[in-house]
Amino acid sequence: MEKKTDKRMISSLTWSFAEKFATDAVETVVSLVLARLLLPEDYGTVSLVQIFITISSIFVSTGLSSALIQRKDINERQLSTAFYFNFFVGLFIYAILFFLAPAIVRYKNGGSELIYIVRVLAIKVPISSVYSIQHAYIKRKMDFKLFFFSSLAGTITAGIVGIYLALKGYGAWALIISTLTDQIMDCIILFITSGWFPKLCFSLKETLPIIRFGAELLVSELLSRAYGQCRSLLQGLKYSSEDLAFDVKGKKFSNIVITTVDPSISRVILPFFSSKQDNIEDLRNSLAKTIKYYSFFICPIMMGMIVTARTFIPILLTDKWAMCVPYLIFYCISAMIGSIVGHDDKVISLFFAHVIDVD
Repeated sequence: MEKKTDKRMISSLTWSFAEKFATDAVETVVSLVLARLLLPEDYGTVSLVQIFITISSIFVSTGLSSALIQRKDINERQLSTAFYFNFFVGLFIYAILFFLAPAIVRYKNGGSELIYIVRVLAIKVPISSVYSIQHAYIKRKMDFKLFFFSSLAGTITAGIVGIYLALKGYGAWALIISTLTDQIMDCIILFITSGWFPKLCFSLKETLPIIRFGAELLVSELLSRAYGQCRSLLQGLKYSSEDLAFDVKGKKFSNIVITTVDPSISRVILPFFSSKQDNIEDLRNSLAKTIKYYSFFICPIMMGMIVTARTFIPILLTDKWAMCVPYLIFYCISAMIGSIVGHDDKVISLFFAHVIDVD
């Protein structure tokens, strides 16, 4: 039985790493092409709006999904109820963003086009509400090869759409439509490949314990992620769109490795450790080793990026992006410090999520 579990763990890790490597490789190529075609202010405009969308998406993409994964037993009625509940929350948040769009734009002194950008990009929130429950269902099955096919197809399609619109001179809209295309394709393909659709059943009473636990996880996630988003928001409101674009691009380059390794590990060990949550000491030791190996992998790569940043940024993105180099160096140093002291937010959040009794 133990060998079967180990084999399943290795298979899940393999597909998870393959998915992240393939999609990140495609995203990196597409990002480089778009960065050469578009202006920094195009990225800055979208990045400012994206901050509001990202904070809003936390309400539908984290707590309830994680609670579903960690619960030992769950029936179809609870899963379908969670789907409908999360989707209606996503629609409610979208309605708020839709009507608050003029007020959001007013703080940046933006024109009417920025209002439309907010309202269109906010569609990501209800899409994320659907996507997160799909993820929870597939993670519980540990069928990670489905993520590989959906993510890769969505990323390639979105990249083609984004590059085409950029070549046609659509500017910031190329980034917006590309982002929405990616998420919509992911949802459609996961519905087809997983074979799971929500049933026409609803029981709030049965699902309420899961929703309550999801709310607790949501508070933790908001505290860990909202700070960084609020910092970017204040920067975007105070400084120009170009400054925000340089900051975002510098951070994205430093996160290329982190966003490949960290989610791949987290997505696999989260459902895997859920079955071992009664043995807290074993869980604690395993997570300590995860942090140790994580730092040994990350630090040398970050040092290499710091040393070569002033050379490869102008080559890859052209000289118009040279000002993102100081931001890149700052985020690389920050990543090294975070890995050395062993306080990786996602790993620690994962540990605390498992020492709580979800039943």
